[in-house]
Amino acid sequence: MKKLSILWLVIFLMMPACNLLANTPAPIPTLPFPTLAPTVTPLPIVLPDTPTPQILTATPITPSPTPAHVSLKKRARWTHPMAYEALWNLKFGRFVIVGQQQLTSYLVAEVKKDWSVTPETSQGVFQAASLSSNGNFIVTFDLGPAVHLYDTKTGELLEKKRVLSECGNTSLRQSVYLSNGMKELFTAAQDHPLTAPIEIRKWGIAPYRCDWIASIQSGAFNTLLLSPDERFLVLVSAVGKTGQVMVWNTSDGRSLCTIPGTAAAFHRDGRLAVADMQRGSLVYWKMEGCRILSELPWASYDGPQTMTFTPNGKYLLTFRQGIQIWDPTTAGLLWERSIPEADSGGLLRVSPDGKYLLSITNPGTWNAQIDFWSIETK
Repeated sequence: MKKLSILWLVIFLMMPACNLLANTPAPIPTLPFPTLAPTVTPLPIVLPDTPTPQILTATPITPSPTPAHVSLKKRARWTHPMAYEALWNLKFGRFVIVGQQQLTSYLVAEVKKDWSVTPETSQGVFQAASLSSNGNFIVTFDLGPAVHLYDTKTGELLEKKRVLSECGNTSLRQSVYLSNGMKELFTAAQDHPLTAPIEIRKWGIAPYRCDWIASIQSGAFNTLLLSPDERFLVLVSAVGKTGQVMVWNTSDGRSLCTIPGTAAAFHRDGRLAVADMQRGSLVYWKMEGCRILSELPWASYDGPQTMTFTPNGKYLLTFRQGIQIWDPTTAGLLWERSIPEADSGGLLRVSPDGKYLLSITNPGTWNAQIDFWSIETK
């Protein structure tokens, strides 16, 4: 009996120590995480504190008769040094940003990088790029000089041709592709915006050739346009304060007329809209005969640097220290978003379905900025 009492006493004295051990949490070991480099660099989506675009309440000089039920919503923003062109390829759900040192494809749905290629040599430069009419390949003019054809789905180099010696090796600025099945395109080149002429040429890829069209002796290159029916080629250059718009036939390269204007864009019906700041007007021209069809008073901030229509022709977009949306029937301002850092101009490219806009602020510079917008209509 005495031994049993001693045993119970020992158990009673050990219970607090057991509880103390049970209540003390064991340390959790640190899990080792491997340091793996990411395979895809995600695009920085617009931050929550970015202000929502606001429709202007100020009455434009020429008010629009319809409510301003249109705006832009920013979906993504990123930098692409030396980016100067954007190509839409909705056939494969992609868009391509062209820079001097990099050609990068993105998936539209995710706004996510798909593939990227660089020039073949460290001294190589992508001088100009166009998308083929069927959307299957991208043709680039590279410093070398050479013409490269890339697969738009994979970025694989499909074909390379040396540039003919008689075509020269000037600094190409832009190219526009013909959809006639002959693999033809027009290019504009200029070595220096102040001292060198603008060279316009027509190229054939298969068979390979180049034809001289014109040499413009004054003014800095602005943009090269092709009419919807591909019958007319238009060059916009900065000459003085008024600018200059030149028109050629694409069939024979014959010069048709020269029009004053700082920017221009083709409407889907074939009319050429010109920002004529000498007249303070938005002027619509008919290419056949080069005659004025209509003229609208326009308050456009001393002339836009670039302009483009939506595919349905319902809206006119311009870039001048930001992005503006206009009613093309009245030249009334519908929406505006300022971009204070746009000290070197901008580029606008609307998707073929009219749902998205790619803008490049300060194109061709080291601080070139890409903005991906959705076009919101009510």
